[in-house]
Amino acid sequence: MAQCGGYLLAATGPLAFGLLHTATGGWHASIWLLLLLGAPELVCGLAAARPGLLRPAEPVVTSAAPLS
Repeated sequence: MAQCGGYLLAATGPLAFGLLHTATGGWHASIWLLLLLGAPELVCGLAAARPGLLRPAEPVVTSAAPLS
């Protein structure tokens, strides 16, 4: 279901850029919109790809009292 939603969202891109081109009469607005939308993706991508090391979780100690 998520993949279907992603494809439907992605399919609106060419239509939106074409409508923006028609409304403005040029590609400048479409390119600026592309750059504006790409900037947060770049920031998130760099944050997700930063080097890091995950440590294993500390073991949880529970009491050894028998259940009755």
